[in-house]
Amino acid sequence: MMRKYKIIAVDFDGTLSIGKWPDIGEPNVRLIEDLKLRRQRGDKLILWTCRTNELLTAAVEWCRAFGLEFDAVNENLPEIVEAFGGDSRKIYADEYIDDKTPPNRKNEFMPPPTSGVHTPEDGFSDIAEMTSKQLLAEVNKAILTILAGGQSYKIGSLELTRASLARLYDMKKELEGFEDEGDGGIGRRTAVAFFGRR
Repeated sequence: MMRKYKIIAVDFDGTLSIGKWPDIGEPNVRLIEDLKLRRQRGDKLILWTCRTNELLTAAVEWCRAFGLEFDAVNENLPEIVEAFGGDSRKIYADEYIDDKTPPNRKNEFMPPPTSGVHTPEDGFSDIAEMTSKQLLAEVNKAILTILAGGQSYKIGSLELTRASLARLYDMKKELEGFEDEGDGGIGRRTAVAFFGRR
């Protein structure tokens, strides 16, 4: 079976969402942005989670609100079902991204901080020092943190609250128009495991 794309299975709790099941925590923005870029380049994404029913629906909608779409949710892609003559309970992928993967694997992701008021983990002292890509990631985190019930979010010296949402959405729209020059890097805690093909 020759393919020109990779199939990536990604977990939700502790991986895309940094929190404690059944709650939805903060977004792992670096991972989300990396996966969106890979999907734009042709790779296929499967949400691979133990969530079911309304908890699964909430997770899919949460990802969609952040611009992350999946080619399948908790099931194999149609081309895999056809190639193997049926759909097994095991999700077939070239890469499995999960917080349960041993931490000594390559390409780990660092989740955003989980304390009350957030500051950029990269040590920016002011917004002016950030690239457009870094600032967009922080704006997205601020929006999702506030929508999820966070009291405030701090980007550089800028303190943001629920009253700042309109301003944040304007910033997001403007930043999405920029061509990003960032490194596309990913963090250091959630691990990616690469497995050989069948």
